[in-house]
Amino acid sequence: MLKLRMSPVFIIFIIFSQLFICNSVFGVPTDNRAERKKTKVLLEAIQVEGEEAEKNKISEEEIQEAETPEDKVKRERKHIVTTLESMIHDINILKQRLSDSEKEFKAAEQESEKAAIKEETERLNEHLKSLRTNFGKVIAGINLSAFEQKSETAFKWEEEVSDLLQPVIQELKSMTSRPRQIQKLRSDIAHYENTLPIAKKIIKNIQLIKRETEDEYLIKELKEMEADWRDKEHQIANQLIANRLQLEELTKDEKPLLDSAQGALKNFFKTRGKNILLSFIAFFTVFVVFRLTHQGIYKLKPVKERTFYIRLFDVIYYFVGTAGALFASLAVLYVFGDWVLLTLILIFTIGFLWTAKENIPRFWNQIKLLLNLGPVRENERLIYGGVPWKVTCLNFYTDLENPLLKSQIKLPLHKLTEMVSYPCHKDERWFPCKEGDWVVLSDGTRAQMRTQTHETVRLVLLSGANKSYLTEDFLRLNPLNISENFRLKVTFGVSYDHLFIITDELPETMKKTMEESFRKENYGNYMTDLTVDFKETTPSALELEISAYFSGEVAPLYEKIQKDIYKFCVHACKQNAWNLPHAKIAIRESGEDEDEME
Repeated sequence: MLKLRMSPVFIIFIIFSQLFICNSVFGVPTDNRAERKKTKVLLEAIQVEGEEAEKNKISEEEIQEAETPEDKVKRERKHIVTTLESMIHDINILKQRLSDSEKEFKAAEQESEKAAIKEETERLNEHLKSLRTNFGKVIAGINLSAFEQKSETAFKWEEEVSDLLQPVIQELKSMTSRPRQIQKLRSDIAHYENTLPIAKKIIKNIQLIKRETEDEYLIKELKEMEADWRDKEHQIANQLIANRLQLEELTKDEKPLLDSAQGALKNFFKTRGKNILLSFIAFFTVFVVFRLTHQGIYKLKPVKERTFYIRLFDVIYYFVGTAGALFASLAVLYVFGDWVLLTLILIFTIGFLWTAKENIPRFWNQIKLLLNLGPVRENERLIYGGVPWKVTCLNFYTDLENPLLKSQIKLPLHKLTEMVSYPCHKDERWFPCKEGDWVVLSDGTRAQMRTQTHETVRLVLLSGANKSYLTEDFLRLNPLNISENFRLKVTFGVSYDHLFIITDELPETMKKTMEESFRKENYGNYMTDLTVDFKETTPSALELEISAYFSGEVAPLYEKIQKDIYKFCVHACKQNAWNLPHAKIAIRESGEDEDEME
């Protein structure tokens, strides 16, 4: 070892520089350039000590691998006892230092000195409390934080909001307490593992300096400092051991993620789940009771027409029923003392009311509809999906009915805000036809209506085949209903040879002849009228317009009757020797005049 002659001032400077290095680790900022001034002697000493510790660690690991479970339990117990002995030693030292501080406080005369002693006393008390807590944790082998009284957390928000949210935040903290505690222990262990070697370095440095000086006062001061730092070293080592034991206790019972999730769900349904279920039961029970009571009132005292005051009573009753159900749900949570769920429901309710303020105009329009004061009113007619409907009951879900359709629909109230109804008239049709009617469509389809709803219609053709349309598409084809009565109109031409009788004699004679022909058919009795009139002239013929009117009973024979009209016209011409027109064909050759041939 080198023998250096150093003045007391220089020695004290070195000591305090090392103290500044340690204080920077424990939270006091300082310049880490002093760390680079460590001497080669200290580095070599620390390296030697580290190598010895590593060898001891390897030997301990080899012993642990070779020992039996009983030996392992004994070793762990011995380790715990050694830790407790060291901790109780530190506790006694702190008690003695507190006693000395009290004496110094009483003997101090200056206020600054008393303040410093008081600050030191508070720090020692906090450290003593921490040691006692760790002592109890090591003895019990479990986490004793559940028995500790939690200090109130100061919230920075408004007092009312903080009181409202505090149960929720505390619940979230309790849900994450274990992982947070594990993380804190790991952080503390890393901190103590970093600070323990520094404390050892300072003690070793003090010992080196103490051997290099002969100054009695300096040696005395160095001894006191060495004792103080040895206490700190013991405290750090004990804190490190205690934290490692706590971390081991917390992590040894760690379960797989699936088991933890199952346990959390099981615990949830035992506490929160039960409260939520009872709260929902209370809500729906009260709500259903209000609804059944409302229906019972109308059954006991039915009304033909709901007046404005009855509708106003219904609206108020709905709001009171909903508010009562919500109050019952909150009351259940209040009785069970579940402030977390109670707070969450209140927050959601307030949030809903706050966001609903933007929809006040829409809600007001719906209330007017319920009061029968809006654009859609009961017992009036409106168009929805291209189909006319009658508003039979105006409510939160409005009933729409069409007497000629098999289906009824319910529309939510908000869809009616953009519609307009008008009074019904007796002569207005609800649909172009009913089931069983015969219709003719603009696409040429002639068929009988089999089924009709607000979505689709199904027609049966004469061949027996079925043909379906969407109801809106069916209405666009302008269906002609021939089941009540119908007219068949035919254009027929005769030759220009009969020009002199085409306006009077010929139409009358043809009408009589055709009537005789119709009477011979089985549907002749269903013809209500027959007209034959001169229509117009064409280049090749004089045209007549024949119109035959029939009742709806012969609607299935629509196509046959149409063909028979042409047949009867030809029969009349044959019977009365009327000539039929011949088409004129024009032939044109190149360079010659146009010749006409008949």
